[in-house]
Amino acid sequence: MVPEWYRDKPLVNGAELLPEPLFWLNHLAGCMPDGVQEMAFGADWEDAEEFYLERMASHDEWPVITAELSDGNAIHVVYRNLDGDMGVDYLFSTPSWSEELTLAEGSFKGPGLAWHELERLPEHLLLLFPMLGDLSVPDHAVDLVAAALAEVGAPRELAIALLEQQGMAGQAEWRERDGVWICESDYSPRCPYNEHALAPERLAAVSAALN
Repeated sequence: MVPEWYRDKPLVNGAELLPEPLFWLNHLAGCMPDGVQEMAFGADWEDAEEFYLERMASHDEWPVITAELSDGNAIHVVYRNLDGDMGVDYLFSTPSWSEELTLAEGSFKGPGLAWHELERLPEHLLLLFPMLGDLSVPDHAVDLVAAALAEVGAPRELAIALLEQQGMAGQAEWRERDGVWICESDYSPRCPYNEHALAPERLAAVSAALN
């Protein structure tokens, strides 16, 4: 079940966007440092902008793309195309809960994933990349991100730039405490001691689902 706030919104299945290279360039644009977008989009710049406005940013259709995890868990990527409050929300769901939880929200809440968690989800690596914020990314991450980008026609150089920037919420320290992975960012719901913190039992459930 989606959170109550979304229930009267024009949600549509966004899975049809996934085969489109221009979707991926737009989806990752917020993770690109200044000057890199031109390299990434190249001659497709105008086409990419048109694609975004028509297929991803319509106020009348909010694309939702679901990344299926194990044991019925999932992360739902929602393009929140609200006039005056555009953004992308990353919602975690599990079968035993009646409502989904926000793990990351544009540049306001996050990060939502550590690198080792994203690495465990190679089939969703690009989709969930904007949730990433980790100060301890290993060198081999470049090869994994580059391989995913190659599948959508993007250059290896973009992988290096994306990992330098990461998600819009910024990079943070992650640590394991009593078997639960927590984030040290003041804006992450996975930090147990800030105003966005998930309840302890939910923090543990999210960590277990991702590790």
